[in-house]
Formats: sequence, C-alpha cells, structure tokens
Amino acid sequence: MKTQNPKSVSIVDVARAARVGVGTVSRVINNQPNVSPATTQSVREAISLLNYRPLPSGSRRGPRLGGKHHRRGARSADVTLIVLAEYGLDWILQCAPVFASVLHGMQSKTAELGCGLKISQAADWEQLQAAMQQSPGGCLVLGEEPAGPPPKGIRPGQMVWVMGSVRRFGGDHVQPDHFNLGQLAGQYVLGRGHRHCAYLGAPVSPDYHVSFRGAAFQLCIASAGGSVEMLVDSGLVVSDRRSHAANEPVIARLLDRMLAVRPRVTALMLQADILAPVVYSLLRERGVRPGQDVEILTCNNEPAYLSHLAPRPVVLDLRAESIGKRAVEQIHWRMKHPDEPAMRIMVEPGLLEAEAAPVIPAVPPARS
Repeated sequence: MKTQNPKSVSIVDVARAARVGVGTVSRVINNQPNVSPATTQSVREAISLLNYRPLPSGSRRGPRLGGKHHRRGARSADVTLIVLAEYGLDWILQCAPVFASVLHGMQSKTAELGCGLKISQAADWEQLQAAMQQSPGGCLVLGEEPAGPPPKGIRPGQMVWVMGSVRRFGGDHVQPDHFNLGQLAGQYVLGRGHRHCAYLGAPVSPDYHVSFRGAAFQLCIASAGGSVEMLVDSGLVVSDRRSHAANEPVIARLLDRMLAVRPRVTALMLQADILAPVVYSLLRERGVRPGQDVEILTCNNEPAYLSHLAPRPVVLDLRAESIGKRAVEQIHWRMKHPDEPAMRIMVEPGLLEAEAAPVIPAVPPARS
C-alpha cells in the first residue's frame, strides 16, 4: 500500500486509522501512561502506515506569523489545547465531526508556526484551571462553558476560547459567525424565489449561540415580506456517553406541522447536518421529495452526515478548519499582548450550493 505524504497527514488522520481519539494518539506520541499495550500498538501501526512524522518537542521550527522565519534555535511557544466536554475528547471526535475539523486546523497551523500542540481534557472549571497551571505557554479551550462562574485563578490573557457559547469567560473567543450564516441562508433562498420557509433547530436563546442561525434566517426572510415557520425544540438531538443522534419522533412531529402550513413551505433550513439524514427519510415517508418539493439547506459541512444524501442539500459551511487556524494565530498574539481588550473573533461562513437545485416546485407535495 502506498503511504501518504507526511506533510498531508495530521494527528486526526492517525486517530481515525487507529480507531481511537486524538488524545490517545497524543499520549502515545509523548510516551505518556494510561494507554494499553494493544492500543499503543494500533496507534504506532497507524503512524507507520500513514507515514506520519510528528516533530519532536524542542526541535520544531517554522515561519512566524507574518511570514518571517525563526532565528537559528528560536521556536514559537507550544500551545495546549484543553478540551472541555462532559464525555471527553474521544466522544467529541466520534460524535461531532465539525470539532475534528477544528482540531485539524489547529494541528496544521501549529505545525506551520513551528510549535507543538499538547492535548489535555477537563470537565469543569477546577480541572481547567489545573490544566492551565501545568501549561507554561498559551492555552486554547474547546467546548462549552462549565456551570457556575470561573475561579479567580483563570487568566484570560493566557487563553483563547474556541467554539461554544461563552457567557462567563471574559477573554478572547473564536467562533463561527452564526448570525451571518443565517442571513446568508436567507439571502440565498430569497434569491431562489422562496417566500414561505421553515427553520428546524433549537429555540432561540442568548445562552446558545448556534440558535442565532435561526433568528437571523427568520429576520432576513421577514424583512423581505416572507414568512418562516420556526420548528424549534430543545430535544432535537439526544446524547449519552456512547451516541449523539437526531431525535426522530420530535423531528417527525415538527415536519408534520410544517407540511400542514399554508401557503406551503418551499425551503427548509436545518440548524445542523446531524438532522439532515433523518429529515430526508421522514420527508420521503410522507411523499415529499427533498430538493425537489422542498429545498433543503443545512449547516456545518460535516461529510459524515451528508455524503450519502441525494440530491445534496445546500450547505452553509462553518469553515471549521479556518476556525482552528485562527484560534492558534490569536493565542500567539494574545500571549504577546495580554493586557489588550478581549476580542470576539467570528469566522465568516461560506455557502456550498447544491448541483442543479430546482427553483420552486410547481406541484404541491403529495401526502400519504
């Protein structure tokens, strides 16, 4: 078997090949404990097969920000990624593919800058603080905020939050521009001639930034004289320690409500790709052809959920890898400017238009 070019292989690729989490690969590479011999062997076999070449700690060199090269012997400070998740890093990478893309962006940017990326995990503020104390360089924090206020020892000038819905943390935050994403979706469907639309997602809440997508979509359509049926429910997705899946009964109820609306809905925006496979299946059960009788738009750009759908929906791309890269750039800047005001950096989304999408269906969908 032909091995890959090591420059194109990331730690995420190794984790997928070994069927383990990125954190496990990081522990094997750094000879850390708590990894079984069998798992260690699987990871090393994946590293060999993919020809992955992690640069050894202390010897990484590369360009600085702005394109200037290191002086002889100089190197950028290593970065620690602290993953905040109730179920851990492995769960995030297996159940939320968009985060794997963010991590891939971080890994490629740190390699470009000639610094290392150490991965740690935390479940609450105290564990986060402990991980920061063990990390002399800057820290990136990926995930949702824990409950309660952060302890006084958390230093915003040492860290940058990535993704999530930050409410209590007072430092820099790098995230998708959810509001712009909703407006982009609205402008697209209006340009296609749709005036009666629907949105399937979580209820709009200032504590959940992803919900801004729906708010912006509704505002954009309403401003042009159209209407949006808000199909919202906080239980659209169910999670446990082993899974993360769309809630089919809840989605079925909301789609039945959409199909009863008059004038009928001709464009449906989904909050996230994880909903798309179930929506396609349920619409077809009801005699409605996705992409023909109702145009589908979805958000995130996670191929794991979209690759088998036909016709492909219109995709609002978060540009997840760009988010990861921008976060690394920001932590390097922040470490040099710890006293500058906190910044909220929102990465602009893109739109991937479906091939040969219809304009507006001329025939009302049949009901079974």
